[in-house]
Amino acid sequence: MNEIIKPDARGTRNRGAVSVELITMVQSARQKSYWVSSRLQNCLMERTDRLRESELRSAIAEGEAMLANEEYQRLLAGLKPACAAATSAEIKQQLGMLLLAFPGRDDLSAFVEIAVAEIATEPVSRLRLVTAFRNLRRFARFRPSISEILEALVDVDLGHVNSLLKLPDRVKAVRMRLANGDFVQPATARITYSGDEAPDGL
Repeated sequence: MNEIIKPDARGTRNRGAVSVELITMVQSARQKSYWVSSRLQNCLMERTDRLRESELRSAIAEGEAMLANEEYQRLLAGLKPACAAATSAEIKQQLGMLLLAFPGRDDLSAFVEIAVAEIATEPVSRLRLVTAFRNLRRFARFRPSISEILEALVDVDLGHVNSLLKLPDRVKAVRMRLANGDFVQPATARITYSGDEAPDGL
């Protein structure tokens, strides 16, 4: 391991905003908070003539319960800085930690310089960076190439994170829709009958 990356690679300083605990919480939230937030989003997208008041109230109740949940509050507090773009120093640190997992005597300074430049071509969040490099340390059998590192970054599935971050705003928006009466009203709800049930003349 080249001396240029040892200090930060050992993770003795500036570990950044992303912990293993946060990664685990994000993965767990895929089955919990994500569906609550998605249901709220569906309430916002649904047409007025197809949305019932009870659906709005139920979605709001689920959303408010999630907002009051201590685990979600900790998750939200951790996600905000974790979704910020990683700096070059943070990318270098993660590269160093990765390369330490594959001992060798090679001079890796050029590799690190090129890899940092490639990764930083487009903004990558701290959460995506740390998750991808953790996966490589745990599952890669050989030292990954730069292309494999870039592929690992793309493969990290964070599609549900945006829903987690938007949960508070969605609860507020659905509350407003309920307050505005923007749902199908009982008096104007269309009643349909089967042929055997229809009253005479209808």
